[in-house]
Amino acid sequence: MTDAPEATSTPLVVNPDPVPAMLATAARYAAALLAGWLIRRGYIGHADEALISGLVLAIVTTGYALWRSHSAKAQLVTVARAADDSVARVKGE
Repeated sequence: MTDAPEATSTPLVVNPDPVPAMLATAARYAAALLAGWLIRRGYIGHADEALISGLVLAIVTTGYALWRSHSAKAQLVTVARAADDSVARVKGE
């Protein structure tokens, strides 16, 4: 028998998927490189760099979130189709 306290709260859930962080980092680097090239060529000013970087990061993050949501729903529908009707059903089928 141990003297450890009893767990009274829900356990910590950790997302082991590093893809969102990697995608956001890649988008930031790509936006910074593109903005630097555009500034050096004289197409944009320094003030526009922050705007472009923010827009790229927002677009990439939103696109990834929509893709993950769609992918998760598609997987759920696949599982529901395979399950018995007493367990899960797909609406409209």
